[in-house]
Amino acid sequence: MQKTQKKSLLLALALAVSASSWAQNVTINGTGVSLEANKTPIHTAKNPQAIAQLPKGLHLAVPGKLTVAVAALNSPPLTVFSDDNKTLLGSEVDIARLVADSLGLELNVVPTSWEDWPLGVASGKYDAAVSNITVTKERKEKFDFATYRKDSLGFYVKSTSPL
Repeated sequence: MQKTQKKSLLLALALAVSASSWAQNVTINGTGVSLEANKTPIHTAKNPQAIAQLPKGLHLAVPGKLTVAVAALNSPPLTVFSDDNKTLLGSEVDIARLVADSLGLELNVVPTSWEDWPLGVASGKYDAAVSNITVTKERKEKFDFATYRKDSLGFYVKSTSPL
């Protein structure tokens, strides 16, 4: 076997071994994270009462789909790309899927930058955003919120800190 063929074979073998181990884990900030538990999406049944409350002639960004922006990328457990670098997993994607399912819609998850979600929702590019968004007075003037967790953020230092 020629030297070039050996190198090609070894490279192919190394890639195959690497891909098989990568299929179960990703590395985020230098730490391995197993995604196996998240690979089976959770679903719920249609909710006729919720569907009945949708406005007649509702315009969706993509007809028949609930288009949801997520911006907390590679932030487990919120949102993270699966090992295929296409599929989004995490609690925010699960919440969006459950809402879409209950409304009888297909979910269309769109990864976006943090800066894009407000303009995207306001312009109709996205129907909603689920992205670790804190409810603020200013945001409430522009958007409706359905909170799904308590968000008490703060800046913390030791009680004896001079700061």
